Amino acid sequence: MLLAVRGVALGQTHTLVESPKEGDCVRYQLEMKLSGEMRVNQGGKDVSLRLTATAAHTFSERVLAVGAEKLPHKTARHYDTAKAVITVAGDRSERMLRDTRRLLVAHRHDDQIVLYSPVGPLTREELELTAEHLDTLTLTSLLPGKAVNVGDTWKVSNAVAQ
Repeated sequence: MLLAVRGVALGQTHTLVESPKEGDCVRYQLEMKLSGEMRVNQGGKDVSLRLTATAAHTFSERVLAVGAEKLPHKTARHYDTAKAVITVAGDRSERMLRDTRRLLVAHRHDDQIVLYSPVGPLTREELELTAEHLDTLTLTSLLPGKAVNVGDTWKVSNAVAQ
């Protein structure tokens, strides 16, 4: 009986498509923990430096515009949390988003994401903290946009993979 049930499950297809529309809202929560070592050359000697890092991002995102390729083209994000702590060889660096910069706009331009605050400029640290963690505008492009069988694979475009 198990073989019969398994055979039926393998024959089923599942449609993996997401079609974002203007006004759609999504909430993201991202966490990262890293530990290891970084090797550098100092004075002709290879030196190992202990490295740890943690990051947390929690934000709500609303689709403002959808492009011709049916992907979000422009979104507004409100960050509840955007923080990273990096420690290299005992030197600690902490980055956080200022309260006045919690509202950001993500806009796709020439296959690049441009992130800005409508109320004023971001510092370099704020831009690195928020623009380089995840390109949410391309997430739906990871899906094949068609029905697939369990175990099927599909190609992702270079622009999405980058």
